[in-house]
Amino acid sequence: VTGNVSAWEKFKSDLSATGIAVRFADTVCTDSRERQGGAVETARQVDTVIVVDDLGGATVSVFEQCLAVNRHTFRYDSNSSLPPAWFEGAKTVAVVGGILVPSWILDEVAAKIRKRFDSGAG
Repeated sequence: VTGNVSAWEKFKSDLSATGIAVRFADTVCTDSRERQGGAVETARQVDTVIVVDDLGGATVSVFEQCLAVNRHTFRYDSNSSLPPAWFEGAKTVAVVGGILVPSWILDEVAAKIRKRFDSGAG
């Protein structure tokens, strides 16, 4: 299952706290868990986070996790333009994606952002 790891952990903790005997089957995808953790660590270290949308649940989870630690987190469809307002005041930008976003797409988006900043438009 691809899901919001923090939400799952909170749910387990809250349910366990009720004292009801519960056995959990943790089926969150290992790759999703690792990607979300890495994205959150990155989001804490930058001014703006661009979450490249895969149009699926994995992106939603990564977006939610990043937004929880960085209010300048935006979902981005790689076929659209990058709104200049997303980068106002930003000195550092991270580009992350859900589990279904190939690294070459992340590289393309990062290149678009670099070009914007290199041209002085950012």
